[in-house]
Amino acid sequence: MCIFSSLPGIHCLADMYMCGELESASRHFINQNFLEVIHCEEFMQLSCDRLITLLKSDTIRVNNENQVMEAVCNWIQWDPDNRYSDACRLLQHVKLPLLDISYLENVVVQSEFVKNCAKCQLLISKAITTLHDETSLQLIQPRAMPISIYVLGGRNSADCQLPSTERYDFLLDQWSHVVCILFVLDQFMGMSIFLLLIN
Repeated sequence: MCIFSSLPGIHCLADMYMCGELESASRHFINQNFLEVIHCEEFMQLSCDRLITLLKSDTIRVNNENQVMEAVCNWIQWDPDNRYSDACRLLQHVKLPLLDISYLENVVVQSEFVKNCAKCQLLISKAITTLHDETSLQLIQPRAMPISIYVLGGRNSADCQLPSTERYDFLLDQWSHVVCILFVLDQFMGMSIFLLLIN
């Protein structure tokens, strides 16, 4: 049994009975644990409107937008006969241009609910256009990333300076290389303040 299984239900009840603190706390907890909540049966039983409310949030913690799209696809597949008609409404709240192009073309475009809906196809077409327009793409804010630590540079065992940037992801328990741009904002007594732009 999923330990997060009752969270969507608690959030719905808190919202329905206008329990502000409980609604806020449960919404925050769902956002922080989104990747666990989406595997619970209560998530699959959410109404389309409740799911859209979740998808509207930029504070749900995911590694990438593919995970949001997978949650939407799984929700639709839970009851395809009744949910295919909701696909277009849901896709409007997925940041489609932030999906990996291969995932977009090989998974999303091949989905039955996209193949059978002209409006979904139009949304996908616009997303692909945006993907190839750097200026438009930079205007789309990614959702909250899981808590991470960034390590900039350092020295190796041969006492050579390292120009790399690494990120430790607490959710995945792993390190990864990060492509970034560093701007020195200020220097004081041998220490520097940087602005880190992640690509």
